[in-house]
Amino acid sequence: MVIASQYVKKAGGMGWDCAVDASNDMEGTTNPSGVTLLSPGEDLIAEAFIVNFTVFLWWRYDGVDEYSTDNPVTIPAEEDGTRHNLIAFFRPVVAIGAPRVLTTGLIHETSIETPVELEIAIVTDVSIESPVNLTLATAIAISIRATACWMLNGHQNIEDAGTCTPDGWNQIASGATQEAIATPDNAKGYINPKTNTFRLDAATVNPTSIDTTDAHYTIPAQANYSCHTIRSQFILGWTLTGGANILLAGYNSVQSGNGLSVEATGSAGSGKHWHIWVDGIDRGHSPYAMPVQTNGSNHSAEAIATPN
Repeated sequence: MVIASQYVKKAGGMGWDCAVDASNDMEGTTNPSGVTLLSPGEDLIAEAFIVNFTVFLWWRYDGVDEYSTDNPVTIPAEEDGTRHNLIAFFRPVVAIGAPRVLTTGLIHETSIETPVELEIAIVTDVSIESPVNLTLATAIAISIRATACWMLNGHQNIEDAGTCTPDGWNQIASGATQEAIATPDNAKGYINPKTNTFRLDAATVNPTSIDTTDAHYTIPAQANYSCHTIRSQFILGWTLTGGANILLAGYNSVQSGNGLSVEATGSAGSGKHWHIWVDGIDRGHSPYAMPVQTNGSNHSAEAIATPN
């Protein structure tokens, strides 16, 4: 410890002086610092400041350890012409050498060839007069098999409305596509919408194929180590599958509470006209205004040429 021979002059009388310093200037500083001359009857107010994340402990005054833990501390005025000494003590941190960072790609399997137990004691309070940097070296034998891939998380938009396959997080091989399947729970009134059947990340997509049972969509191969989400978009409603000569051919979804106009297309032939048959029952001339149906129900329609 070095005490600076610097005086702060005060106006009036002889006074008294006090040398103020830190126990280690790598751990903290004080204000004032060095020898301070105080006027007769003047108290000394000193404050300690930490450095490098240390902790202030206490003051030593005229050789008395733990004189005070106050910070700032007030030393009452001493007798004129006397000299005194005030030192701030700190608790340093235990320094550890700069860590080495291991950067790898996606690790799918890691094994430790020869594990070694490391025992660490719990240290509650350590006071180190002269800290020394401690460097810890850890040797680990790691066997890594890295496989390029992309990740896909599958789920449905409404809980218990059906299933989305694959479900949860899945690892897809590099360069591979993945088929998503949305299967609605018709018993609970849910169906697949004809369009915007899936949501891939932030974009809606139409199915590759769809029927009353389920919808399929082939997800293109994605960039290696990227993560994506596929979600089924179930709705409440009913379906109609348009057969021969029906304008709305194939699978059609109707949202809950709505009906549907079923119309024939093309010519019925000379001397004939179209009749609309729904679920095997003749509903009369085309077009047929099909009323609202039960949610989750599936129906079929066809146009049959009927003599005039």
